[in-house]
Amino acid sequence: MNDNELVIEVLEEAYPVEVEIVGPSNVRYIANGREFVQAPGGNYLDLQTFVVSLTAAAALIKIILEIYILLKRHSPEKPNASQVKKELELRDTINQAFSGTELDRLIVIILSKVD
Repeated sequence: MNDNELVIEVLEEAYPVEVEIVGPSNVRYIANGREFVQAPGGNYLDLQTFVVSLTAAAALIKIILEIYILLKRHSPEKPNASQVKKELELRDTINQAFSGTELDRLIVIILSKVD
């Protein structure tokens, strides 16, 4: 599984409603880092709010994966959630929207999906 597939899987588990509203092709664009452009007409729901939330979550998931890989490279044991969170805090990369239990939940989901 590549990183983008993992990001999609984590988004689907952590944010199922938002993923359903935005749709699978847009979630793939978000995971790949592509810019979202809403097609004119045909939809009365403004997807931009959902896209912004999922884009921020995807970016954080990628950062958590990078930190996990770095920690794993320098330790014989698999990094745990508290180690990953500590490194995130040290690097000051946590968006305030993802603090507390939301961040903990994302880290646990990610760690359950990596080797």
